[in-house]
Amino acid sequence: MDSQRILHPWVDAAGHLPNSKQRQIFHIVDTQNFYHTPNHYADIVHPLISQPIIELCLQIPSYVLSYGGVDRALVRDAFDGLVPRDILRRTSKGTTTGYHSSLLLKNLTKIRELVLDGLLVSEGLLDKQRTESALTESSLIRDAHMLKHLFDVVRAETWLNAWNSAESGYSPRF
Repeated sequence: MDSQRILHPWVDAAGHLPNSKQRQIFHIVDTQNFYHTPNHYADIVHPLISQPIIELCLQIPSYVLSYGGVDRALVRDAFDGLVPRDILRRTSKGTTTGYHSSLLLKNLTKIRELVLDGLLVSEGLLDKQRTESALTESSLIRDAHMLKHLFDVVRAETWLNAWNSAESGYSPRF
C-alpha cells in the first residue's frame, strides 16, 4: 500500500515534533481508523478519542507517560492494585500471528490448491507464477506481511466459490 496515500494531515503536520510525540499522534490517528469506515449508514462514535481528550493527551510530555524508562508507566501506576500484576508487567498485548501462521502452514497444501486452481488466478486477477512462488513455506515464513494478504486471498476465493456455485443454494447477503 502506498504510505503517502494513507498519510493523515495530523501526522503530516507533526514533522517538527519529537519522534515520541509523532508516534503518539500516529497511534491516535490509527485508533480512529481514519481510512476505514466499517459501515456507510451509521456514524461511529469513539468517546475516548474525542477532541478534548486527544488535546489533553497530546499536552502530556512523552517522558511523563514513560518515566523511569518504562513504557506506559503512568498508566501502569494508575491501575496498580486494580488489575493483576501480570497485566501491569506485560510488555505487549499479544498477537494471534503465531496461531494464524501455524494454521496457514498446516493447511498450505489445501490453500495452494484453493488459490492456484481458483477463480482469482483463472480470471487473471492473480499472477499464477508469482502466487505459486509466494505460496511456499519458506516464502511465507520470510514475509510476515504475506500472511495478511494470503488470508485476504483465501477469504475472497472462498466467497467467490460460494457465490459461483449456484447448485449449493448459497446466496450471499449484503
